[in-house]
Amino acid sequence: MSYFGPVFFTWQRTHSKYLVTTGYDNSLNIFDRHGEKQDQINLPGLCTGLAWNNDGEHIGIITDRSPIIILWDASLRKTSRVDTGVRDILSIILWSKKAAIVAVGTSKGNVLIYDHTTARKIPILGKHTKRICSGAWSENNLLALVGEERVLSINSEEGDTICEINIKGEASLLKFVTMKMDDKQQSQIENCVALVLNKRSLLLVNINDNENVHPLNFDEHYGTIVDYFAYQDGYVMIGFTNGLFILISANIKNLGNELKQFQVFKESIQHFAVGKGNKKIAVCNDNV
Repeated sequence: MSYFGPVFFTWQRTHSKYLVTTGYDNSLNIFDRHGEKQDQINLPGLCTGLAWNNDGEHIGIITDRSPIIILWDASLRKTSRVDTGVRDILSIILWSKKAAIVAVGTSKGNVLIYDHTTARKIPILGKHTKRICSGAWSENNLLALVGEERVLSINSEEGDTICEINIKGEASLLKFVTMKMDDKQQSQIENCVALVLNKRSLLLVNINDNENVHPLNFDEHYGTIVDYFAYQDGYVMIGFTNGLFILISANIKNLGNELKQFQVFKESIQHFAVGKGNKKIAVCNDNV
């Protein structure tokens, strides 16, 4: 039987041994790097989130018709299941960068934090009032979440709220990044939350000075923001739908200054990825 529609996929973190794909057929396929299918998981509904943990040992899967987190063990090639206990739709899944801890957000703004090592569950009701649409963990185990009610929350690994910030627009692509506070700063600590607003601007929030937010706006002829990549030395690369890339400063002294720009395609960019080791950029559009 053939199915039509988009395919969602993710490479295994760290090892890049497995490619996991899913679509609209309520199944998840796991291939090795030679394209040979290694496993298949039948899902109870449409997949709403896929995420590998930091060392690539487990991938977590959530769907729109079950409160269960499905975990696939890459070493044993076996699945296990964790009941979140919530009854609303699971909308996002996020693994910690430092520990075997996963956070799951729901369509009604609730959160569950699950420690896979100890099996401890921390349910948090009403973290947001509407669907949690984007989020990220920091290197220091802070959890940032944004809801459709246009509120950004920064939380501890236990789920305690550190601060909440009202934002003016539709948020997406939330990430932790490094903002250089002065030229002498040597540390590459993730001290800033970044997110895209209305697909047009980039909002930067210093965690240690969260009352002062920094919206960065760009020329309309660039198009809308496809994605961005934050380098640890205080620069951000942004790709736009009209095929343009710009490199901007994340140094507080000249924040948002455009340092470079280059045109990759005359047509739109669909997606891009940056190799952290060689810092090369792979870009694709509808045809290339």
